[in-house]
Amino acid sequence: MREAGYKVGQTFVLDAEKRDDVYRRMFALDRYRDENDYPKDLAGLIEAMDASGTDLDDWFREHFGRDIEHPAWIFGFVYGALAKFHELAP
Repeated sequence: MREAGYKVGQTFVLDAEKRDDVYRRMFALDRYRDENDYPKDLAGLIEAMDASGTDLDDWFREHFGRDIEHPAWIFGFVYGALAKFHELAP
């Protein structure tokens, strides 16, 4: 599960259509990780990404189904997304 989440996190950063939105979400997630542990569930991930009020949770559910219910998948996603975000940062 963790490896699957990791790959999705990296792809999420690379393939996002709205670059500004992704960078804003990744900055928020990075700040969250500086002050907290990894989110344990999708609701925590959405909050950490400052994405409440968006359709991002529906997007995750539509594309990844029940995988997103596993804390290991969430951990992998956060780790992969932030790793790719930092790699691409100017």
